[in-house]
Amino acid sequence: MKYKGLLILIIIVVIALLVYGLIPTVLNTSPSAMKSNNSYYISGKVTNDITINNHSAFTVDDHGKSITVLYNGTAPVNSIVLVHGTYNSALFGGYIDASSVTPWYYSIS
Repeated sequence: MKYKGLLILIIIVVIALLVYGLIPTVLNTSPSAMKSNNSYYISGKVTNDITINNHSAFTVDDHGKSITVLYNGTAPVNSIVLVHGTYNSALFGGYIDASSVTPWYYSIS
């Protein structure tokens, strides 16, 4: 009986870890599919960062597809993040004006 409870707990933990790892993949939108003034999620690795007075402009690389993110906060280079924000198009390409940037510890793609 004691082992049944432990087994159920292990199954719940494994399912929770799988769901956590799949969230960025499920929510992610390819930069090429984004339309101006719409809200999107994108996940990936922070590859470049410029921070001035806690305002950042950084690049998120999503498996070879990069997009610039503007954020009122910071994101360390080489960290994996889940970004939520509004896509805007500009002359130099599109960017996301992020409302949130969440550190993500792993992703299943």
